[in-house]
Amino acid sequence: MDEKDLAPPAYSENGPSLYDSKATPISLSTKLSQTRLARITTLIQKTILPHLTSQFQSGLSRSTLILFPTDTSAESDSAELTEPLGFKAADNLRVIRLEGEENVLGFWRQGAVIQQLAAELRVLLGAAEEQVEALPVQHGESGIRTSGLRGLWRERKEVIAVAMVPRLPRAGEVEVKVVLEEVVVRTVSPMGLYDTKVDEAVVVSATVHE
Repeated sequence: MDEKDLAPPAYSENGPSLYDSKATPISLSTKLSQTRLARITTLIQKTILPHLTSQFQSGLSRSTLILFPTDTSAESDSAELTEPLGFKAADNLRVIRLEGEENVLGFWRQGAVIQQLAAELRVLLGAAEEQVEALPVQHGESGIRTSGLRGLWRERKEVIAVAMVPRLPRAGEVEVKVVLEEVVVRTVSPMGLYDTKVDEAVVVSATVHE
């Protein structure tokens, strides 16, 4: 065999490159947005909507879901979860243990993810955005009125300020709230032992106002 056949190919500046300037650049922000939307959509379609639909079909006007991410102790522990503490019976609780690597606590801890989950749910459920209204509030007094030797006088006037406060929902409106908060749960081990734990969970509440 000729030595020329064994020689490596000559280097060419015009050869293929991993960093081809003509290739479409990868947008990390786009990839991030797509990943978040995919996970949020999956959670809504496979977990949240079926449970909410079941609750409202039972004639309940309010439902609250407590979603424990996969890497919380409430999820990883073999103990059975009992009713979470600090909630009212009217909340109609459902405790759900999430599954899969996509549902780790670190992902749902992001404020932007929680906000997007709430926004997507409001669209699907036809819920109104959180609204505020302006209300007049008496803030004090301004101006002064007195009389003296020179006939000077000062006038007292009430100062009315405007405060922006949440508007009360109207009858028929759907209200959706999504928060990440610490939830106290009581567990029962296979041996029948009770324990109390605190874990972070995604709390989803939906209410049809009457």
